[in-house]
Amino acid sequence: MQLLAQDGINVSVINLRNNKGHVLISLFRECVGYPVEPEKAFRKAQVAISNKSASVVFSGLPAGNYSIAILHDENDDRKMNTNFFGIPKEGYGFSNNVMGSFGPPSCSRASFRHMANSVTAIIILTRYGW
Repeated sequence: MQLLAQDGINVSVINLRNNKGHVLISLFRECVGYPVEPEKAFRKAQVAISNKSASVVFSGLPAGNYSIAILHDENDDRKMNTNFFGIPKEGYGFSNNVMGSFGPPSCSRASFRHMANSVTAIIILTRYGW
């Protein structure tokens, strides 16, 4: 189990359906790139899975509004795999555990405030399909 940081955002991803692959976690600041441009994420992590959960600490962050998108990349191809209709085959989730209708939720619904030199704990419930 990972120790919690003295400051930063502690992200725990739960409800993974198996221990295959990795969890890709993208931390966005002030909605830049959220969620469809992970290359614009403020910070990113690829995390190993243990007991159908994963966690990471993003430390030393400035105060601001943040949002998180996660992908359970079961086949380690670093992308969301979908079926013929565009429905995700792999797990995903967002901060505040919000869901969108026919796509990702808005950044305003997924965003949260982090204060510098403090700890913000985020638990993301992984979902599969729509």
